[in-house]
Amino acid sequence: MTFFVKSALAQDCTPDSSLTQPGTLPLALPSGEVNVDYNERISVMLFSDTMVSIQGQTVNAAIDSMVITGCLGLPDGFSFVCKDNNCTFLPLTLSCITLKGNTANGGMYPLEIPVVIYAKAFGFPLSQSDTIRSYALFISGGSNSNVELVKSHTNISPNPASKLVNVFSKHQPALFNNMGQQIFSPVAEVKKGHYSISLDKISPGIYFIKTEEFSEKLVVE
Repeated sequence: MTFFVKSALAQDCTPDSSLTQPGTLPLALPSGEVNVDYNERISVMLFSDTMVSIQGQTVNAAIDSMVITGCLGLPDGFSFVCKDNNCTFLPLTLSCITLKGNTANGGMYPLEIPVVIYAKAFGFPLSQSDTIRSYALFISGGSNSNVELVKSHTNISPNPASKLVNVFSKHQPALFNNMGQQIFSPVAEVKKGHYSISLDKISPGIYFIKTEEFSEKLVVE
């Protein structure tokens, strides 16, 4: 498993023009297969402002830019490439990154994308580190024992989650609250064995995702 791969040179990718508001698309990455070339973009539109804490007070800060500094958890043989130089993203400007590669190791790979956000509040420059944990990449096939071990203990990702959670199962998952009551929320089959559950209308708290194979606790933020 690759824990850090830095793109050497910026290369062009075409952002998804259907992304018209700050956020990212797609909500979940398509699955890949072992020994098959993978190439998938993530379109990004950065927010224009954010909330920061200064001397114990929460204030609004205008974002100047965001820099992606890496991508942790990619399969061996994979890398990421940004559209713009130095992986810098500007507010309300559509851009993208590309994940691509070819691996012989199947399994589920939760991704962590560390970023640094540069902003200004009251005219003073600020920087804040954060990590995007909303993506996971599933590679079907293969028999790498280390990856299969990771997969067997990580059936859902990310966790905690806020907008969407990926579920890797042979059977369609269902969401339950901590009282055992089923919560009905949109479930999409991204690819065979890979589902996504929308959490947009789910209140923060402790939930459980259940399939015929497993039951796992999910924290919704």
